[in-house]
Amino acid sequence: MLDRVADPEIAVLSLWDLGVLQDVQLASDEELRISPAWTTDWISADGREALRVYGIAPPADDVVCPLCEWSESQLISEFGSIACKALHRCGHCGETFDYFKRL
Repeated sequence: MLDRVADPEIAVLSLWDLGVLQDVQLASDEELRISPAWTTDWISADGREALRVYGIAPPADDVVCPLCEWSESQLISEFGSIACKALHRCGHCGETFDYFKRL
């Protein structure tokens, strides 16, 4: 059931794929684990592929165009439509695309 809970800002990702949810347990004290801090390393392989298919380059050491898979791009803006994305232009196909920043 939780696989269908979408991220409110990037609806192609479930909270599982994003890595925000890692374990669910019924607890009477209602504690919430807030450490370690979330990192983009927790995004699943399925989540990374969903980002790419949607047109957003997934977080990686090298930014790769999700449209033509070219590995050279120009940073246009440090911030995209949301703070965790940056705007790039592909050096091969010339298209602009969002890159999900590595955190």
